[in-house]
Amino acid sequence: LDVTFFFVIFMVSFLAGAPGIGGGGINVPLLMMLNRFTIKEAVPISHIAVMGNALSQLLFNTRLRHPSMSLRPLIHYEIAAVLLPAML
Repeated sequence: LDVTFFFVIFMVSFLAGAPGIGGGGINVPLLMMLNRFTIKEAVPISHIAVMGNALSQLLFNTRLRHPSMSLRPLIHYEIAAVLLPAML
């Protein structure tokens, strides 16, 4: 049962991470309904799933190049460095 549940959470996280929405709002109810986690258990597990998804997307996108300027990376790190403190 745990392996099946892991596969379900993995697929939901993958499908939610592809467009960039993260999936935390989907993971928490799934954890609570399907595996009977409390809210205090479901939220940290969901945060870990979203963080893992974000790190995998970062590793994937780090290698990609800008479509019109092949010397530039796809991620604009300067804008990310300016906007990140405001998001925290």
